[in-house]
Amino acid sequence: MPNHSLSRRFSVIRVLGKGTFGKVFLVTDSVSGETRALKRTQKWRKKESREVLCLEIGKDSPNLIGAEEVFYTYTPSGFMVQNILMENAGYTLHRYLASHLALRKNDPAHKIQVSTAMSIAKQVCNGLFALHRQGVAHRDLKPENILIKDHGGQILAKICDFGSSKALTTQGCPSMPYICSRWYRAPELLLGSTTYTVAVDLWSLGCVLAELILLRPLLECEPDNQKCGTQEQKPTRCLGEPFQILKISELLGAPTT
Repeated sequence: MPNHSLSRRFSVIRVLGKGTFGKVFLVTDSVSGETRALKRTQKWRKKESREVLCLEIGKDSPNLIGAEEVFYTYTPSGFMVQNILMENAGYTLHRYLASHLALRKNDPAHKIQVSTAMSIAKQVCNGLFALHRQGVAHRDLKPENILIKDHGGQILAKICDFGSSKALTTQGCPSMPYICSRWYRAPELLLGSTTYTVAVDLWSLGCVLAELILLRPLLECEPDNQKCGTQEQKPTRCLGEPFQILKISELLGAPTT
């Protein structure tokens, strides 16, 4: 974090994650003395971002991450940076599942307790309902975007990362189909629809719920020339999507309509 005022207030512990447009840092806030997550994203326009608007919705739901503070800084070269301060809500569901998968390698019968899986599923459904009630689609629901925290033996789950979220209430307004990580992407998105609804999140939700049982992605698929088992590989759009559609057909059968 190069901005001097930021470095005076926050001490960076480590990078929690990074994407195309920004990074999330685990920081200590000198004002409160508490550990927080700080997401920094470069801004191209001065209007409030869709992500911030979705974080406002999160304040009213126990299963959505909400923003504690939003402020803007500038880089030495004059670019605006959006800073979102959020609670440090533990670790990702992806990491949680990976730890259980490691246990299964030593004990093939190992699985997440049914009560725990049901609790996580219910909380994710509640968070998604809070978004959909406002006409907002998350558009990138996956284990990496669900945070898990052990609170006195009780698992708390919260949906995070609203960078791809969008209100889909405007009639006739097209939306980009190339959205959502491919293993969790709904068929209508894979086929290029620009008039989809919040139902695309329900497909992703189903994939996540299946993963709670399988401990691996339900529709994990890479072309033959890609390394399987990781989303780090990025095949071209035209190469990856037909394979994903074939994977869905293998599981569910050919489309009937």
